[in-house]
Amino acid sequence: MSHRLCRHCGHSATESVKRCPECGRPLAPNFPRRTGALLVVAAAAAIIVTAVMVVIRDDPATPSNGTTTVEPLPTQEDQDGSGGY
Repeated sequence: MSHRLCRHCGHSATESVKRCPECGRPLAPNFPRRTGALLVVAAAAAIIVTAVMVVIRDDPATPSNGTTTVEPLPTQEDQDGSGGY
């Protein structure tokens, strides 16, 4: 028969009881180990999907990764061609 521990007093109780026989507090249900494994698989899938989206977005047609080069506007001296001398 399967047992579970009371979170409050640590007493061992069978699966069939709803309350701890020692302290009388309600016992939390035991989740199967599958639930934890499912959570790990879901997290791994989310990480993989995110990584794939990053790779897809890195388009080689835009080598600057979408950034724009900003050059300063020409000054009056540049337009006159005097060079400031």
